[in-house]
Amino acid sequence: MRQTKHVTYLEDGQELRFHIKQMSAMELIRWCAKLTALLSRSGLDAPAGGDPLDVAKMLHTREKSALLNFLTQLGSDEALELFSDLLACCHHISAPNSMTQLSPELVDGIISDPRTLLKLQGEAL
Repeated sequence: MRQTKHVTYLEDGQELRFHIKQMSAMELIRWCAKLTALLSRSGLDAPAGGDPLDVAKMLHTREKSALLNFLTQLGSDEALELFSDLLACCHHISAPNSMTQLSPELVDGIISDPRTLLKLQGEAL
C-alpha cells in the first residue's frame, strides 16, 4: 500500500506544506530500472550492482540520498525526467482544501531553494 504523508519546509520565513503520495510498487521498480540503465550508460558505478530490485531495496534502508546523489551527478535530460517522475508524487498545499500537483513548470513558482526540492523528491521514494 502506498504511504501518504505531509511535510512542511521553511523557506525565506514562509512555511511550505506538501502532501506526498509515494510511488506504487510498479512505478518504483520502473523508476529504479530507468535509473540503473541511465547509470550504466553514463559509466558511473550503479548502486547495488545495477540491479533495479536492489536499488529499490536501498530506498527502504534509508539510502535515498545516495540515489539522489547519483542523479545529480548525471545532469542529463533523462536524469531530469527521473526527477520529474518524483515531482508527480508531490502536491503543494496552498490552503486547507487546495492542493496543486507539482510539475517542472510549476515548481519554480513555489520552491526557491534547491535543497528543499531535493528533500521533497526524496520523500516521494
